Amino acid sequence: MEQTTTDGAASVSLAIPGRAEYVALCRLVAGSLGAREGLDEEVIADLKVAVSEAFTCFLGGGEDYLASELAESGKSETAKIQLDFYVGPGEWTIVVSNPESELPPTGSVFCSPAASDSLGITILKALVDSADVVNCDSGVVGLRLVKNVSPSQDFED
Repeated sequence: MEQTTTDGAASVSLAIPGRAEYVALCRLVAGSLGAREGLDEEVIADLKVAVSEAFTCFLGGGEDYLASELAESGKSETAKIQLDFYVGPGEWTIVVSNPESELPPTGSVFCSPAASDSLGITILKALVDSADVVNCDSGVVGLRLVKNVSPSQDFED
C-alpha cells in the first residue's frame, strides 16, 4: 500500500511470508518503484540486489531457522518479513524487518552485524550508501538501507 509521508516521500510497505520464493516479489517491487521514479537501470539493479541480500539476512540459516527461532520465543511459526520503502527526492530508505521477532538478523555469519567480515553486510554496504541494524517500532530489529539516487538522464528533456 502506498502512502505519502509528512516530508513528501512516497511510502510503500510490503509484509510477506519469510520464505525464499518471495524474494522475487521484493525485487519486483523495488524495480517497479525505481522505474516509476525514473532511476537509472544500474541504480535499479543495485536496489534489487540490496533488497535480495537484506531479505536473505532475515532468512539467516534458512526458513527453518527463522521458524524455529519464532517457535522458541512463543511466536507464530509462520515467519513474516516486512519491507518498508520510503522514496523521497534524492534518497531512498528501505527498512527490512521481522515484525514478529525482536531478534537481530544474525541467523548466520553471512549477515551478522557484529562480524566485520560478514559477507551479507559487506555486499549491502557496497550497493547502498548506508546499511545499519536499527531498532524499529515496538522493539523490532531491522536493517535500514539508504541509497542516494537521482533520476536517469534519459528521462529528462
